[in-house]
Amino acid sequence: MDNQNTAVTEIKNFIEKYFEPKVLPVKGTDGLVIAPNGMSITHVKQVINAERTTPETLKGSTSLHNCESFCAYVNRYKTDDSAIFYNKPEGIITCIFDCATKDKTSYERHKAEYSFPFSEELKAWRGGNDSPMSQLDFAMFIEKNVLDLAEPPAPENEGEALKSIRMRCGGHFASVAKMVELSKGIAVRADEKAVVKHDLNTGEATLQFSSEHTDVDGKPVKVPNMFVIVIPVLEGGKAYQLPCRLRYRLNNGSVRWWYEVINLEKAIEMAIKEELDAISKVVELPLFYGELPEGR
Repeated sequence: MDNQNTAVTEIKNFIEKYFEPKVLPVKGTDGLVIAPNGMSITHVKQVINAERTTPETLKGSTSLHNCESFCAYVNRYKTDDSAIFYNKPEGIITCIFDCATKDKTSYERHKAEYSFPFSEELKAWRGGNDSPMSQLDFAMFIEKNVLDLAEPPAPENEGEALKSIRMRCGGHFASVAKMVELSKGIAVRADEKAVVKHDLNTGEATLQFSSEHTDVDGKPVKVPNMFVIVIPVLEGGKAYQLPCRLRYRLNNGSVRWWYEVINLEKAIEMAIKEELDAISKVVELPLFYGELPEGR
């Protein structure tokens, strides 16, 4: 019996000596576990991850629906390594919370993004910008968007930029009443032929239609060459005063109309730049203009 106990003890000691689990440090990993079962090799990370109650790092991309929520979310999760990027072609601002630095690499898996939403007013005027319309379509467009028309400032209150544009275009800004009168005056004669006369002093043109009555008051229709709209560029953002040129083309008595919102793209860039500057101040993170590297 003693010999049997001695043999069992020796086997036990042998197993404990040569088959006990060992952790070996390995460069570039969290270490390896050598387990007794066939001396298999297991990454320590797998063992630890199986026992985690919370994730090792945050990951995923969150899309925010307004600027205030984006700033609040960024401030909630930002670290000293976080940074924001603005992709101009896409109109999207992205915060990478775990952004890589020159001293530290990162998978950069935790992000938040916000797409700048254009206002419905901008979409309407941008959509028809510099696009010829029939006489009836133009009249209906002005009528539909009449609330965006604005009174031009008095000469003494006219800003230098607006004054410069007006002088270079060689005309005068029409009042809201004038634009409404124009839309109503041309709507009732969508299929009539017209002839045109120009007033070089005012920049206005006069359309004389073939009908005996030319507008609702029986007068020729006077066409201004400029007008002003005031619209928000971004949804929920501030409104901008935008000068517009009014143009038409007469071909065999048929009139085609179009307008040009002057410096429209510059106005959009300015509105987004102001929004980006405001975001940068609120979140206090570096802002980079450019597309994210592939894979981020």
